[in-house]
Amino acid sequence: VFLGISTFDYLVMQADEKAPDPYLLTGNSHSVHAGRLSYLFDLQGPCMVVDTACSSSLVAVHVACQSLRSGDCSVALAGGANALLNVSFTIAFSQGGFLASDGRCKTFDARADGYVRGEGCGMVVLKRLSDAVAGGDDIWAVIRGSAVNQDGRSAGLTAPSQRAQQRVIHQALESADAKPDEISYVEAHGTGTPLGDLIEIEALTNVVGRPRSDGSTCKVGSVKTNFGHLEAAAGIAGLIKVALSLRHREIPPHLHLQQLNPGISLEDTAVEVPTELGPWEPAGKRRLAGISSFGFSGTNAHVILEEAPECESAEAPVETQPDADDPHVLVLSANGTGALADRARSMSGLLRKPDVSESLRDVCFTASRHRTHHADRLAVLGASALEIADRLEAFADSREQPGLVTGYVRSGAAPQTVFVFPGQGSQWLGMGLELYDCEPVFRTALDDCARSIEARADWDLMREIRGEGRSGLERGDVDVVQPAIFAVQVALAALWKSFGIEPDVVVGHSMGEVAAAHVAGALSLDDAVRVICERSRLVRADSQAGGMMVVELPFDDARSAIGSNAEELAVAASNGPRSSILSGRIGALEAVRAELESREVFCRMVKVDYASHSPQMDVLLPKVVQVLGDLQPGAATVPFLSTVRGDFTEGTELDGAYWARNLREPVLFWNALEKLLERPPCVLLEVSPHPVLLPALGDALRSESHAATVVTSLRRDQPERQVLRESIGALYCAGVDVDWAQIHPSGRRVGLPTYPWQRERYWIEESLAERNRNLTSRAGRGGGVGRAVGHPLLGHGFESALGAQVFEVELALEKQTYLADHQVEDAAWLPAAAYAEMALAAAAQVGGGAASVES
Repeated sequence: VFLGISTFDYLVMQADEKAPDPYLLTGNSHSVHAGRLSYLFDLQGPCMVVDTACSSSLVAVHVACQSLRSGDCSVALAGGANALLNVSFTIAFSQGGFLASDGRCKTFDARADGYVRGEGCGMVVLKRLSDAVAGGDDIWAVIRGSAVNQDGRSAGLTAPSQRAQQRVIHQALESADAKPDEISYVEAHGTGTPLGDLIEIEALTNVVGRPRSDGSTCKVGSVKTNFGHLEAAAGIAGLIKVALSLRHREIPPHLHLQQLNPGISLEDTAVEVPTELGPWEPAGKRRLAGISSFGFSGTNAHVILEEAPECESAEAPVETQPDADDPHVLVLSANGTGALADRARSMSGLLRKPDVSESLRDVCFTASRHRTHHADRLAVLGASALEIADRLEAFADSREQPGLVTGYVRSGAAPQTVFVFPGQGSQWLGMGLELYDCEPVFRTALDDCARSIEARADWDLMREIRGEGRSGLERGDVDVVQPAIFAVQVALAALWKSFGIEPDVVVGHSMGEVAAAHVAGALSLDDAVRVICERSRLVRADSQAGGMMVVELPFDDARSAIGSNAEELAVAASNGPRSSILSGRIGALEAVRAELESREVFCRMVKVDYASHSPQMDVLLPKVVQVLGDLQPGAATVPFLSTVRGDFTEGTELDGAYWARNLREPVLFWNALEKLLERPPCVLLEVSPHPVLLPALGDALRSESHAATVVTSLRRDQPERQVLRESIGALYCAGVDVDWAQIHPSGRRVGLPTYPWQRERYWIEESLAERNRNLTSRAGRGGGVGRAVGHPLLGHGFESALGAQVFEVELALEKQTYLADHQVEDAAWLPAAAYAEMALAAAAQVGGGAASVES
């Protein structure tokens, strides 16, 4: 960070009004002005404030370029700021004879009588050209070279040196490896002082303004004629003006030039002062410009700017023909809900423009990959620019609308992401086929599973999913259903990980623990397929007829509800704080159901024909241990939360005996989740073809006031890419780091609406107007030595120790009051009667008594 700054008005105002405290120092110290930016954005490269008076910001650019060239940093923020808050300094400049009497900067004009103080700030982002091209950055201009020098002992401390100005331009040209006659425009320092204008034009004429053999000219102008002299920020204002001019290939007019200063002669020179907007014709092969900034301390800076090279973005879009209903996810963020609503409105306006619909992908690409992601977040899903625009408008107006997800990310509290793999019940014909066709990562993972399954079973996974022939998936054959669900779970996990969604913890429910163990790294794919295929085959061959039933009871109450049926029934799972599953013989389940419904307890039968996690599984346990006896699991690389033990396990325990226990013992899902919820915030991502666990769990979590977000992967018979994109938006809004380079692997950076200002007032107690009024009144009563000057309105008879500038300040304040009281729009002029009324009030303030003005 390289920041040019020289004023300290706010510090003076506070020091006068309040007792010193630490905030007075940290809030106003020049070094902290730059340091605050580095602190806020965690920038750890060089950080400094440059104060060379009026040349500060251009010197800051010069130092930033040196830092980039030396490798001290790879990106630099350079610029300057100037705020005029204290009238005392303006009075001092007026008494010194530096300021224009009419509030106009008349650079190079015969009427030039001083400069006009202006305020504002400007910053540019600088990178080495090669880095900017490689990164696909939008390049506005190229800094070819720069130089800084000093006047040394000139005619006076604040008097400019022509020789020093010529020398710094020569040095900058040498740095840029450019010739003087290649410069076709110079942004002059151009303050509008009679002496300064003559010296600067003479210096420019001697270096870049000599007659040229090709007849080309070097135009000279000054942005100070537009909005005054920004002092420490003047140089960056000129640089930004030239960068804009290069982009548009036009040179704006130099204002307030009626008659050239008689001391300036442009005859027999290449120098020309443009007074109308015109095309920028290059003097050579490319457009080159010089920018001058001179400090009254004697420090001079000159920068050579070149038009941006024509280069293709490194992230140009892949030439594809997207489907008309291809889903897009647009993400926005802000600090505060009000700012987020404003962003939504401005983005909606952009998307309604006719030419934007064709570049919707680029808008989503830019918003996700090239914008800062703040705390308040919004994700919008849509197939077209207009659909997204409508939904953005609905959000801004606080209207309910599908395809909208919002969230708030607490600072420093990244959520732990939990992959949740449910048990049986999420299957459906055609599950995953849309992703199989359009997501290569998903397809590869599913194909790997299919090959491993086919090696152990006599059926083809893809034929079963497509429902070709006599589909065991459609019939509900457990030895087809469970391996098919497992395969889709593994493929979905691979897809999520390719999007940068890495699990911090994995947890499985019943058969879902097999996929969880593989994703955690404890089981290889072949070993996991072996577990799921062999065990489901035994269940189909040897299990008795049975059933399962969801009951709205906590685990212990569900166990009590079984009563005398303990030999035939068991609590199969604890799914939530008030949700359990009973499992066992159908007749016994029906008896318990009748009893519970008489007590108005919710019950619902699960669509299965066997009773996992019940006494009926006891006969299978020795066989499971036998077929999986030589299984050798490894240590988990991702924390594995066991729902058999209700606690974390290292992974090496997941042998044949464990998978027998997984089939028989209750699923302690809620017990396991409670351990995760002790460390909020938490994001639970259900990795399955249809949500079977988390919808009901989400309600339970909200009722228990747990800081957890529930997200699903797919939904039965809904467009899979659309559901997936909506879930990506939900994860983003929950604070999960999404690898947007994988979601949007290609695209062009396009212009998006800028961040909306959310204006807040930070000011000392006394109003600025009242303070300045008191200052001028005290100065007027104190007498003092000042030059006696006339005023254009009051004539030469109006004189005071402060001079006409004090009157101008008072008149401006009276004008503000008049406009407010009379509800008049500000304008370039007011009716004469109104102006006279204000003048009388202002004269009374300065003179301390009555005043009269002849009509």
